[in-house]
Amino acid sequence: MGFYNITVIVSDGSLQSSLSWNLTVDNTNVAPLVTSANLTNTDFLNRTNGTLQAFWSFSDFDNDSITANETLWYINNTPITNYTNQTFIHAINTTKLENWTFSVRVFDGFNWSDFMNSSKITILNGKPTINISTTSIELSETQKVNISLNANDLDNDILDYSINDSRFSREGNSFVWNTNLSDAGFYKVNVTANDSFDVDSLVINITINGARDLDNDGNPDFSDTDDDNDGISDENDFLVGNLSSINTTLSLSIAINGTSNLSKLFNGTFTINITNGTDTIMEFNFTFNSSNILDFGNLTINKTTNGSSAVSIRGNINLLGFKKTIFLEKINTTAKSVCIKDADAGFESISSACDSANETLVVCDNTTSGQYACFDTGSRYKITGLSHSAVKEQCRDADGDGYGEGCALGTDNCDNNPSQHTNDGCNPPSSSSSSGGGSSGGGGGGGSGGGLTFVCNMDWKCGEWNNCVNELQARQCDFVKVPQHVQETECPSSSSPPAITQKCEMPKQLALAAETCSDNIKNQNEQEVDCGGVCNPCKEKNLTIAASAGKEKETNQLTGFSIKDFAGEGSIFIAAGLIAVITTVFVAFKFYRLKQQ
Repeated sequence: MGFYNITVIVSDGSLQSSLSWNLTVDNTNVAPLVTSANLTNTDFLNRTNGTLQAFWSFSDFDNDSITANETLWYINNTPITNYTNQTFIHAINTTKLENWTFSVRVFDGFNWSDFMNSSKITILNGKPTINISTTSIELSETQKVNISLNANDLDNDILDYSINDSRFSREGNSFVWNTNLSDAGFYKVNVTANDSFDVDSLVINITINGARDLDNDGNPDFSDTDDDNDGISDENDFLVGNLSSINTTLSLSIAINGTSNLSKLFNGTFTINITNGTDTIMEFNFTFNSSNILDFGNLTINKTTNGSSAVSIRGNINLLGFKKTIFLEKINTTAKSVCIKDADAGFESISSACDSANETLVVCDNTTSGQYACFDTGSRYKITGLSHSAVKEQCRDADGDGYGEGCALGTDNCDNNPSQHTNDGCNPPSSSSSSGGGSSGGGGGGGSGGGLTFVCNMDWKCGEWNNCVNELQARQCDFVKVPQHVQETECPSSSSPPAITQKCEMPKQLALAAETCSDNIKNQNEQEVDCGGVCNPCKEKNLTIAASAGKEKETNQLTGFSIKDFAGEGSIFIAAGLIAVITTVFVAFKFYRLKQQ
């Protein structure tokens, strides 16, 4: 600060020039500068639940400290004086669709800066949020599905709820569905909440379990006090249901303790007899009490007489140590045994070899085998000792080779002596063999006398070779059972099959002939021009030898290619016969001419 005289001299070495002036320095401050102004929302989507915050930066030429600032707030360009000098605006003070800005200036103790405006922020709609904690519902038929409606909206908008299933109706703040006895299944429904700007949705999974209504009165058993409508309260009724309750296609009759009146109180142990017409299907003793109830609605009884007879009864039947007896018609007259599957299963699950879990093959020889026995009563089998019930007529294949007494495939000697069975089949010792040889087997038996012999009953049987295609032809070979015999070489083995493919060649004459099928000349073995023989078939196939008379070229080839023509048609003997006839005629004609001369 003060008064100054300033002179500037400029010289080029020879001449010089100067300029002078006076400078007065006063104590004058430079105003500060706001360099940026930013407005942010703590909600990154700029919704009404966020807080608006003001930020700015500044500079000062004199490096003075900023001692004050001033902020102005605007909504839709209108100043809001209540918010002057605020640095943030709470979410409660904002409303969707408002446009907010602020303006700021700073003071360095001497001067104020100019105001600077921030960028604009538009407050957006707060999307509603559905608050349904249970997204899976499971209940039984006839029960009510209730979906309570609960959602939040930041803007406190009025919400409109909807559901994409017409079975539901709105009751207050819930969607409800009154299910019936045909609504069992799995359902997915979509619930939405709409605030006119945005929509939130939620998928609800609903499982409706089937509810049994044994007496079909519209009231499911779980809420019925007399499930079978027999006049006996369920708490005292130890027999539930009647004949119509059983899942079956048979015309059944049931007697308990000798009576067919099932609408009465049974308490104690009684004999149950189930018949199909006049024939008893099964019978067993059952103890009725409050902890052991016979429920006909849980029973499935099936029977078949298709090829072989079979019977099964399925359901929760606790015999408390008693056993069932089942009767089978003898349909397969060659079968002498039955397969028992003592499990809660149908007869259709019985394996063909009767060797699966819980399966036992029992010979119907009127003797007991373990806990089971099968009695041949003439026209029927009586099977006893069953806990569960699935029984089927089945042949007895003692050695497991697929050939057994009563089996559709035939019989073999090993069924009476399984020890003679080997991997390659049934090979009992030959009657001519002696103890000096080895044991019989699938590959061979013992030798006798002076040499080794083999007893065989399996061999490979092959069909004809098919046509030659791409220089290859094939055939099918099967390892089959053959009459038992003795041979000096080892028996055929299933592990050493014969060749089923081989290389082949098309006859050269036929190949050459095929090349002439488009030359517009009737040659080779063609029946007409470029058709028939090795060419594509002609529409008219009933040509005769006479139709070919006069075609000298072809006739001259009779002893050559024409033989091949006939052979190609499967008749080389006919061709040879024709050659002999023509030769004979020709010799006779020569002899006749000589005689005339």
